[in-house]
Amino acid sequence: MEKKNNKLDFSNQSIFVGMDVHKNQWSVTINLNGHQIKTYSMNPNPEELNKYLRKHYPGGEYHSVYEAGFCGYWIDRQFRLAKKLLKRIMHVWKQKEDYVFSVA
Repeated sequence: MEKKNNKLDFSNQSIFVGMDVHKNQWSVTINLNGHQIKTYSMNPNPEELNKYLRKHYPGGEYHSVYEAGFCGYWIDRQFRLAKKLLKRIMHVWKQKEDYVFSVA
């Protein structure tokens, strides 16, 4: 019997994450290929959202969209830092075979 691969893979797909941000709660909408996939409320925590996206939409390219203004700036900074960190980690792993560990 042939084994099925049920692993999710959203490689080369853009996932748009719309956020209505408030002090105590965010309303988040996930959009994939022009279709609204899910809307839910969550704690106001970028790391929690990042973990959710990586678990449910692994390999995707995430684009955050939030209301303009002071409420969203810190969220955008957190996402940008997470993206830089991920790129650095991938660079280290790619160089590991040559025993070169550098930060891109």
